[in-house]
Amino acid sequence: MKIAILYFSGTGNTKWIVDSLSKMLKAENQEVYLYSLNSIFDISSVKVTEVDMIGIAYPTYSSKAPLLVREILQRLPSAEKLPIFYITTTGHIAGDVNLYTHKVMRKKGYKIFLSANFILGNNLHLSSLCQSSAIDLNTGKSRIKILYRKIGNVCARIINLEDYIEGKNIFARIYGTSQRFIGEKLVRNRFKGFYINDKCNRCGWCIRNCPMQNIKNRDEKIIFEDKCILCMKCYNYCPKNAVQASIKTENLKKYKRYIGPNL
Repeated sequence: MKIAILYFSGTGNTKWIVDSLSKMLKAENQEVYLYSLNSIFDISSVKVTEVDMIGIAYPTYSSKAPLLVREILQRLPSAEKLPIFYITTTGHIAGDVNLYTHKVMRKKGYKIFLSANFILGNNLHLSSLCQSSAIDLNTGKSRIKILYRKIGNVCARIINLEDYIEGKNIFARIYGTSQRFIGEKLVRNRFKGFYINDKCNRCGWCIRNCPMQNIKNRDEKIIFEDKCILCMKCYNYCPKNAVQASIKTENLKKYKRYIGPNL
């Protein structure tokens, strides 16, 4: 079976899940093609008529797919009754995120058969948005084992085209609806953007790795434009911890940066 998986990963959680799932699927003699998404992704590289199944994987942002993912899904061609599955990662609860995301794909003819969410570490530790501490998953071996077990179960369900939908109960729908309303309002009102402090050595890591091409070097000044989707990559992985959201986040003991699994 030929399986194309389109994924977006900010700080590595989703990439780790997708890589692990891909290895398991290949071990079962499945052909897997991985496509990492960014703002310059060429949608024509995905030949939906040449695969037996599509997978979409992404981190959950207030019970929604990241804007980048939503825009790319809008550009995917129609495919009558092509099986599609969704993998999401979150630090807490995902709600009905995949069913919400699938609305646009249902109109294109895709048939959802699996929706699975993986709870990993919280990477959104900002004073203005989330007080939950960042977690180093590499120290939580028992948690990693649980994740591997669930990835194995998802792998088997994908191979057998087994219907398995998380997030369709009434609690998930209420939570998802409230998250989308409150989360968007919270970000709009309280997140004022990132900036760099004097630790920055102009190495260019953030510029090269921003999936939205939102960070520029202008006249030897690092500029953050207005396309940030809060993937948290620059904030958590700046080699000098120079990317800040406020004076408070300069306290690295209190606002420890997130380390994804095996990164």
